[in-house]
Amino acid sequence: MTEAQSIVVSFLYEGLYEQFLRSHPLVRVIMYEIVNFCYKYNYSQPIVTHIERDMAKHIEIYREKAATTPSPHLDRPCRGIDIRTSQWTKEQADHIVRYINSVFVDKDYPYPNALYHNVGRGDHLHIQCKRKAYEDRKWKF
Repeated sequence: MTEAQSIVVSFLYEGLYEQFLRSHPLVRVIMYEIVNFCYKYNYSQPIVTHIERDMAKHIEIYREKAATTPSPHLDRPCRGIDIRTSQWTKEQADHIVRYINSVFVDKDYPYPNALYHNVGRGDHLHIQCKRKAYEDRKWKF
């Protein structure tokens, strides 16, 4: 790639970009950091597969564990984004996870900001942020 080119985020289906724009600002920042990281290491561009989820979809995925399984995909603004990993090797996906979790550190958030996991529908990269990352601040413009 030349300096004039850049890597972009791809969205699996129509409507995901609008969900992305509605998502939590910090999870968008994490996504853009993944884009930059992929560009730096010449990894394939990230492909977003899921963002917002309703309770019916949550129950379909987690079945009997749905009531006890929290999900940032249910919150509004949405705090979770799923990214396809089939375009990367496991080592590349792990590299991205290690990087994100080393850069986005919050001692008050007990969960990693990036996970490479499978909840029954295939391996994917899941990114998330804490709920209180911006809601309690008084923004002045």
